[in-house]
Amino acid sequence: MRDHHLKLANQAKRLFAIMAGSLLLVHCYLAYLQQGHVLVPWLLALAMILYASAALTLTSSWSNITVFAEWTFIILLIVFSIIAVVNYQQFYWLFFVPIASFFLLPLRIAVYMTLLLIPLVIYLLLEYSPTFMQAQYFYSFAAIATVSLFLASVKHRTQSLLAPLISKDEETGALLSSRLYGDLQKEIVRAEREGTGLLLMMMDLDQALRQGSKDKHFDLYIKCAEAISSQLRPFDLYFRLQDHRFAIILPHTTTQDALITAKKIVDEMPEVMRKDIMVGYASLNVDDDANSLIEHSYQELRHV
Repeated sequence: MRDHHLKLANQAKRLFAIMAGSLLLVHCYLAYLQQGHVLVPWLLALAMILYASAALTLTSSWSNITVFAEWTFIILLIVFSIIAVVNYQQFYWLFFVPIASFFLLPLRIAVYMTLLLIPLVIYLLLEYSPTFMQAQYFYSFAAIATVSLFLASVKHRTQSLLAPLISKDEETGALLSSRLYGDLQKEIVRAEREGTGLLLMMMDLDQALRQGSKDKHFDLYIKCAEAISSQLRPFDLYFRLQDHRFAIILPHTTTQDALITAKKIVDEMPEVMRKDIMVGYASLNVDDDANSLIEHSYQELRHV
């Protein structure tokens, strides 16, 4: 569910970035033909940033750079709008700032950005626009900002309603840590009712990841997650925890079965980190609950 909605959000961002970037390139060409050479490098830079942002949304490992690119675009757009108004009386560029802000930035930040922009817009319109056009410009800016705010609010509300349905980690495909206790408790009840085995496996990759270079940590972590998922049965569950740990619920499993599974998983992981991986096991016993199994699996963490 999370992957689905994240992909939709990224697809929408890519579509916006590609369309806006293409329009900026067209305007760049028109500005060049009209001898507006001052605007050409600005328009070209804005278009390239949008294209780069669209490309960066294809991978989650560049999420921080994507945010930086979006902020850079907003700041450059504001500066460019001022230049376009002062030198060429192109007031319509001011209207694109709230649109881009509400589309690219978090809702609260976009609201603050628009509010801070209002005094600047008022000054530029009063100082550089014809008197008979000022009312129309003010109305247009207010209308566009209001519509942008409404659409951003709808998107924010939809995301809030969908948040409880999100169950999987975006990067690894593992279930979220917030689900571990509830899902483990359900499996305990089922195992006790059916009289079958249940084992919780804990895998700690923190020390193993420290052995490699920091720029490769993310790729190694993803490969480890893929190694885990490749060895699990359809009814097994695995969860991404903090500090580079994974918890794995193995129904109908004995300790010996878990040892075999752990060895297969470790053998699938990158060779550079295998000797530093720690694994802990906790088998369901009488009077155990989710908390005791989790605590016991942490206590049993050992190098494979």
